[in-house]
Amino acid sequence: MGAATALVCDWWPIRRLLDRAAARVSLECPAPSLPDEGSVITAIHRASETAASERALAFGGEQLLLQHRALFDLLDARAAARGDF
Repeated sequence: MGAATALVCDWWPIRRLLDRAAARVSLECPAPSLPDEGSVITAIHRASETAASERALAFGGEQLLLQHRALFDLLDARAAARGDF
């Protein structure tokens, strides 16, 4: 649940970057269909009623955000190698 909510919350900024990349190569992007931020916050509050469930949500979210950071570090390194700033 922590990873899923982190993905949904983090997806909107990532999606904007992916849409820009798609536009550069003339690809059409489908409309996003993920829940809005308010729905995600409500789900988090309902799922974190105990300290243990709150820690589990935080752990899952942190793990996914670390993966996103590694992905963007990789993309940054590739862009720097191409000289594509």
